[in-house]
Amino acid sequence: MPGLTPVAPDPNTGAVRLTEVACWAHARRKLYDVYEATASPLAKEALVATSPSCSRYEARIKGRAPPERLAVRQQDAIPLLAELEAFLRRR
Repeated sequence: MPGLTPVAPDPNTGAVRLTEVACWAHARRKLYDVYEATASPLAKEALVATSPSCSRYEARIKGRAPPERLAVRQQDAIPLLAELEAFLRRR
């Protein structure tokens, strides 16, 4: 399934659990679509706020092993997402 990654089965039921895997390009595309349709200053601010940060760490991890990419994304993306959430909630 696109966008979903299987993780360890649930220890109680044995059912396969899924974790959503999102990428910046798709997340930012929604902001871009809103900006293009509405010229929303908030959407533009969100695009500007996320652009340099995500590109910077993605360029660093290109071609690395999946566990390395995951570690960098967790280290760098989680704080960025928290900042983005706070930014959007303030508006």
